[in-house]
Amino acid sequence: MRRTDVVQDDGSSAAAELASLEETFRGAAGKRALLLLSSFPFLIIGTVLGTADGLLSVEAETTHLAELEGKPIWIRLDAVEVFYIEDGQHPIPRLLSGPSAT
Repeated sequence: MRRTDVVQDDGSSAAAELASLEETFRGAAGKRALLLLSSFPFLIIGTVLGTADGLLSVEAETTHLAELEGKPIWIRLDAVEVFYIEDGQHPIPRLLSGPSAT
């Protein structure tokens, strides 16, 4: 089921879902996360810095744009389609890019 399938006419389900996502990411501050987004850059792996007003802040480790890596990025929570937060047992692999990858 997609997020848009559960939105009611009054939008209360969407608001509750975004509040739940914000709470989840707030509790994951300092942990690594893999995010698949509905718009470019589509994929971000990085450390969750925090949340504010429906936004998620992530220190980008890996993404499609090398210029964004190592920098904080603000992402709208409603753009997050799929996410995984490291739990200590199942780490997200570190992807190498640039000169150090060869």
